[in-house]
Amino acid sequence: MRKNVLCFLILMLYIGIGLSEADDKGNLTAEAPTFKVGDTWVYDESETKAIEVTGDRVVFHRKITSDRPSASLCGVGKPVREMRGEYDRNYTLVKALTISAQPIKECDDAVGLKYYDFPLFVGKTWSFTADMKTDHRGQTDVHLDNYVNNFTVESIENVTVPAGTFRCFKIRQAQQRRGCNLRTSSSRSSGNFYDRYSWYSPEAKRSVKTTNWDGSISSQLSSMKLE
Repeated sequence: MRKNVLCFLILMLYIGIGLSEADDKGNLTAEAPTFKVGDTWVYDESETKAIEVTGDRVVFHRKITSDRPSASLCGVGKPVREMRGEYDRNYTLVKALTISAQPIKECDDAVGLKYYDFPLFVGKTWSFTADMKTDHRGQTDVHLDNYVNNFTVESIENVTVPAGTFRCFKIRQAQQRRGCNLRTSSSRSSGNFYDRYSWYSPEAKRSVKTTNWDGSISSQLSSMKLE
């Protein structure tokens, strides 16, 4: 009887977590998500909707819903408030277009940035290096800097956001500007480095929460509709 109860509890743990499967060592993993046209996610300041799904590519219609003038989907300088973004299976932006299918120059430095590397599991690491626009002194001093971005899946934990409670992979992104080796508070505030976190939910198929470098909340999932 005790054995049956234990097996039941383990089964409920897997169901409750909502994670994809366990690998051959018993570690919980999350495979790349699949989407359907109409899948929609609403965050504090933005809305994302899947409008095309072809093979391992998905096109999201994304738009800023906040009245905050500086709110932007990507880029530094001119805010990008609406776009058609084509993404691969790792949520890597492949192409950024306006609603009328024109390239969005402000999003050029966001193309190819690998924020996920499926399958996810605790201990998984990956990285990318990219030239990214940095606004050091306001809109008058925007230029390219080379950044190293290192990602680590640190743990699996429950996260509660307005959309509900989700079992998530906690992912740390450590970003550092090349040529800067001092991790001080002044270095952090000048954009030389930062650490931020995101919580990816296999159930939601997206991150449900992200933070800024200072630990404050950057975005939270408000609601979602999966077809």
